[in-house]
Amino acid sequence: MVSKEDLDSKDGLENLENAPARNGTVRVEKGKVLVRDPVGNGEPATIEPGLNVEVFVDGKKITEKTEVTSKNKIEIKPATISPKQEIKVRIDKDKMKAYLSVTRTPGRTYEVEDRREVKDLVIDAVRSQEQLPDPPTFDEIKKALSEKGIVYGIKTEAIAEAIAAGDGQEVVVASGTPPVKGKDAYIELSYKKMLQRNQEDSLRVDTLDYGRIVSVEPGTLVARKIPPEPGTPGINVLGEKVAPPAPKDLELRAGKGVELRNDGLEAVAVISGRPEIKGSSVFISPVHTVYEDVGKKTGNIYFKGDVVIEGNVLDGMTVRATGNVTVKGSATHCSIFAGGDIVINRSAVSATVKAGNKGVQLHSVKDKLLSLSTDVERVVDAFYILAKNPNFTGRAEVKKYGIGVGLKLLFDTKYLGVQEKFKKLYKEIMEMDDNAAERHLGKEFVLFLNRAKEIITGRGALEFKSVERVKDFVSEFKEIASDAAADIERSLKQNSSITVGYAQHSTLEAVGDVIITGRGAYNTQIFAGGNVVVKNPKGFFRGGEIVAEGSVEIYELGSEGGAITTVSVPAGQDIKYTVVHSGVKLKVGTTIKKFEMKIGDLEAQERKR
Repeated sequence: MVSKEDLDSKDGLENLENAPARNGTVRVEKGKVLVRDPVGNGEPATIEPGLNVEVFVDGKKITEKTEVTSKNKIEIKPATISPKQEIKVRIDKDKMKAYLSVTRTPGRTYEVEDRREVKDLVIDAVRSQEQLPDPPTFDEIKKALSEKGIVYGIKTEAIAEAIAAGDGQEVVVASGTPPVKGKDAYIELSYKKMLQRNQEDSLRVDTLDYGRIVSVEPGTLVARKIPPEPGTPGINVLGEKVAPPAPKDLELRAGKGVELRNDGLEAVAVISGRPEIKGSSVFISPVHTVYEDVGKKTGNIYFKGDVVIEGNVLDGMTVRATGNVTVKGSATHCSIFAGGDIVINRSAVSATVKAGNKGVQLHSVKDKLLSLSTDVERVVDAFYILAKNPNFTGRAEVKKYGIGVGLKLLFDTKYLGVQEKFKKLYKEIMEMDDNAAERHLGKEFVLFLNRAKEIITGRGALEFKSVERVKDFVSEFKEIASDAAADIERSLKQNSSITVGYAQHSTLEAVGDVIITGRGAYNTQIFAGGNVVVKNPKGFFRGGEIVAEGSVEIYELGSEGGAITTVSVPAGQDIKYTVVHSGVKLKVGTTIKKFEMKIGDLEAQERKR
């Protein structure tokens, strides 16, 4: 060690210069920076600010590496980030909803850890703890809403949700009351309301649908104008009144054979004939047979009674009658519906032809409905057993939702097949043409079917809080299914039939027989409540499907090309044929026979004749 006296002498200076060199060092201890000066020719220590810290040397903030000695005053200030929160309020463009988001960002404090002695030291501060801000109060939120002018439809529960989340997610905290649209003026056709037009579409008339045809006498009220009705104003979240859209008005106009009465609100017939409407004009024309093609010129035909068409029914047209329909020409790409018989002298090509008020498709609906009623009763029997089991009734979900949980559980798991069966039947009924479900089976049936759909396939079963309610449901299901089946059975006794010369790519449905007088049918769907007969001695049915409740008699089934052809009849009925090709499937009751090769020889049959 070199003494002070040595330093004061020349020899002492020489000794210091010759002393071993030692660099300066620096360390951190309990938040203090301690510096050891260099010895001899050693280099001084350095410090440099790192992350989350400010370093001051002799009162000056440093930003880069700086030499320090024991004489320097060194201060360390770790970073501190204060907690904060952000309240955002947004109103949608129509001012009917207000959205609130609350974002809470935690604060952070940092501290400098002790560091061992080194020559060059980078001073960092590490995070020690986080602190969330206090959530905003309801008063603060309401103030924020008020600053945006939001005064109506505020939802306290939604505000609480946004506050609790604190993650910036928007929550609807206020909703206005939208205006209720009024009713547009429309024309109500008064002759038994056969053509009541929808209020929402009162100004539009299909150019092909001129109206159902009925006969009226002079003095009959044909139509009346129902004036528009104003809507109800709404109110937005700013408390402002929102006017409803103005309803549309129209003018009832009197055409030939009609006069207006009651200040222009009623159209009354002054001659006998058929009332029609085009746009908002009502007129009367004589009731006659259609002496030309049914096309754009005539419009669709709707008639309570028989219709005779001297020409053809052209593409896209519809003929509907409660009585018989006779077409002396052909029917192409069109639809013909009749409560009675349908006769098409020539051909039906890409046509839908249905004879009978109820439609033969209800045969299958009747059987499926009765079968489903039995299935539902079976599920409910299983439910009764489950409802008596204390292990089930003690479950948390039963206590929360009620005993109906058991019924839903059975439909969703063990009896999923019943659920799928109901879905298929529901789809079949609801997809019947021209709102047929309600027309054929009644509005009450359709309403119940919709309710049953929610119970069997949805969450409706959860509404049952007692076993008695479930008993009431299954009893009602059995009763309505039985009544509908009986109604279908009665209606199918009308035996309305279809007679056509030739059919191609068509659908033929008849409550009674389907008779083809010409060569036959190609790629056609035939459903008959009675028999299906191709009268031509060499008549054929190639491609498509026949479902008959009676017998089927056709000379040739299928084609040389193997067209997929299916014929089905109930047990006890016959399928009579002479020649059958591969690709044909015959079903009698539950017995199915598929043909892999041709049976019968057309040439041999010809020689035999």
